[in-house]
Amino acid sequence: MAITRLGGANAITGTLPAANINDTSIGNITALPAGVGGSMVLLDTTDITSAVASVTVNPPFSTTYSNYVIYGVGLRVDTDNKGFQFQLVDSGGTASTSSYYYALTENDGATTIGQGNNQNVSEFVLINNTANSSRAENLTIQLTNPAIGDYTSIVWNGGGRRSGGNGHSGNGAGYHNVASAYTQFKILPSSGNLNQGKILTYGTTE
Repeated sequence: MAITRLGGANAITGTLPAANINDTSIGNITALPAGVGGSMVLLDTTDITSAVASVTVNPPFSTTYSNYVIYGVGLRVDTDNKGFQFQLVDSGGTASTSSYYYALTENDGATTIGQGNNQNVSEFVLINNTANSSRAENLTIQLTNPAIGDYTSIVWNGGGRRSGGNGHSGNGAGYHNVASAYTQFKILPSSGNLNQGKILTYGTTE
């Protein structure tokens, strides 16, 4: 079968009938047809501009999305040698403080430190021993199924400036062993306050 290149004298010209197009103007397009790619939809931006003991973010989680990506940007604690922690929060504003199962591995630029398996604890520990320096820490968290009443799974990585000056990283994964629906989440330091940073929450489509 011969293939003819279109162009020049044999180019196709004309106007598509409006009946063949779902939206006749770019300005009228509100959604892509089914089967066209995937995307990340920004649901919430939370700025930390003063000292707080914790930050609860209400994106909200819903059954619209199964997967969420959360970015912690330039997070800073009030003094050195503190970690960042993560908890799920229900629609009434109550944080779950049990049944977190996870494994975490950290590297301080010289040594790899494995925390091993943490079973049935009060939170996910994302990273430890952070520094009190400007824009010290960045985190990326992927959360699956928080709002559908099933077990919520999590994968994360983070890093920045460790207390003492080295670069460091933390990588972990786990799940919450309670089949409940959660609409919010909380990020908090291991003690003291968060002083600055930004938290961006995205829902992802397939």
